Amino acid sequence: MKGRNFVAKRKEGVFFLALAVVSVLITISFFQSAEAELILVDNGDPRAQIIIAEEPPRMVFWAAEELQDYIEKISGARLPVTNQQGDLPLDIYVGRSDHTDAMGISDENLDDGSFHLISDKDRLVLLGRDEDFASAGPYSLQSSPNHPERHRMLEEWDRLTEDLTDGKWACPAGKLGRGSRGDLDIRQGDRYGSLYAVHEFLRRLGVRWYMPGELGEIVPEMDTVSFPEMEVTVRPDYAVRRHHFATYFSSAEEDIRWYFRLGLNHGYDHAQHISHGLRDVLSRPEMGEAHPEYYALRGGVRDTENRHACLTSEGLVQEAANFARAQFDIYDLSTVSVMPEDGFRMCGCDQCAGLDTPERGRKGTHSDYVWDFVNRVAQEIYKTHPDRTVNCFSYGTYTLPPLKIDELHPNVKVGMVHGRGKHFPDRPAAYRARGLDKLPTEVREAWKEITSNKLLINWEHYVFTHRHTIWPVYFPHAIARGLNALKDDFIGEFVETAVGPFEERGHGLHAPGFNHLNIYVTARLYWDAQQDVNELLDEYYRLFYGPASMEMKELIEYSEDNWDEMSEDVGKVDHFFDIFEKARDNTLPDTSYRKRIDSLGDYLKGLREWRREQ
Repeated sequence: MKGRNFVAKRKEGVFFLALAVVSVLITISFFQSAEAELILVDNGDPRAQIIIAEEPPRMVFWAAEELQDYIEKISGARLPVTNQQGDLPLDIYVGRSDHTDAMGISDENLDDGSFHLISDKDRLVLLGRDEDFASAGPYSLQSSPNHPERHRMLEEWDRLTEDLTDGKWACPAGKLGRGSRGDLDIRQGDRYGSLYAVHEFLRRLGVRWYMPGELGEIVPEMDTVSFPEMEVTVRPDYAVRRHHFATYFSSAEEDIRWYFRLGLNHGYDHAQHISHGLRDVLSRPEMGEAHPEYYALRGGVRDTENRHACLTSEGLVQEAANFARAQFDIYDLSTVSVMPEDGFRMCGCDQCAGLDTPERGRKGTHSDYVWDFVNRVAQEIYKTHPDRTVNCFSYGTYTLPPLKIDELHPNVKVGMVHGRGKHFPDRPAAYRARGLDKLPTEVREAWKEITSNKLLINWEHYVFTHRHTIWPVYFPHAIARGLNALKDDFIGEFVETAVGPFEERGHGLHAPGFNHLNIYVTARLYWDAQQDVNELLDEYYRLFYGPASMEMKELIEYSEDNWDEMSEDVGKVDHFFDIFEKARDNTLPDTSYRKRIDSLGDYLKGLREWRREQ
């Protein structure tokens, strides 16, 4: 393609995806200063071209398209995308290319989505680390377990591991395949720092993405688009910024696009295989047939159906270690989960008898039992792979640190579930009322005492509408306090978020008029946990709700203070709806402001029904 203009077309017939977004236009004036400014669009006329490499990573195409589309939405001018310098005065370099290499601008040390934003004279550089994911082992883009491609993947995995086990293991790439989207040409393991750079640039022009879809965005209207000279490198406070509302394999495209625009990621570099990894060792019937002694004894028989383990089985220690080694060697993973199955159950065999500690309460009953197993697997792996780690979460009946282990083996990484305390991070009375005798801060500090590694992931659960949640559970200030407190202790977070009614789980955000705010605040604080959350919220109220901004601020602050008491005080519910109706009355029909409030109203139908029944 050298020597001719780049056409906005993907290789092998994969074309640039059109954004089906209708702009909500408002007039905002930014960067009015006497400093030198770069002019991208002058009175509606393009004055810049977007330059990418001749053969860039796939997400650079997406980044260039985002920039091209939003500049057009802002100004009406469509900037050309090319791979060479052109006749227009300003060159906008998106991603690494021969041009940026010649300038000495590198993507070195731009980890976890970090990026450079450089603007001076006749150039604008938006550059992060970009890389196409390519699996080192068997892999499938298909999410259906019955797809022939998935069968071929499993057959190849079995062939590669047949000398390591006389049972059969689940193929870990089954999880990775679910993080892929063939129609959008994206993979969970892709790196796309330049896309974050483009989104930050657009934010500095005034673009906001508060909610998925066209109704959720704010786009300023400007005939002339200018930008001041600057040179900044932006790095996130949290390396892993993963939310579960947008699953690649089934979510709506607008949800996935919102995921990227918020600056979220999947943290593949740090957390490739996490949570309930022991399930993958025990899940296939061939393992139950070969080694029933690996499974928990219940009612006098080995329960090979439910994948709960006998953690004193020395053979299982070796099996789990071999399973981890296979992933290190075949997929080049850096960490592997050896966490037990969800809903953990204690084995009833003689060897396991007495190893529980019920006197520690429901958060510590199985701590020594589970973490002794994790530690033994880690010690075994260290013999052959001292540079790799195993991981397990502080969770359920093994939330508290073990008492019989003074210090975990150095290749054990610990994650926490509800390290921020779910919705009660700084309400000790409410937390203890739920039967929890240790606050998240106390548990976190106790874990730090026995591990030499930074804590891996904090795993949170935001409101689950598919579990019939009807309450307006807003908690942006609690989110801000929690993320600021945790940023030095954890590599990142995984948040399970309401993604739809139970029967449609995984198919997109349900009632985004409600739950988008908690997600938006969380995502922005991952990049700067110390920013003023009140400024973030005040801008949101003003831009998103316009003439109803004051009422919506009152509504959300009232909900934040009272949501957990509404089920016992209908007066609080009535007052909430009084504020809601005032906010709605302050907007005109058929405006974006009214539609956004009505989107919240859709979520509140369940609460209205509940109130009528009282």
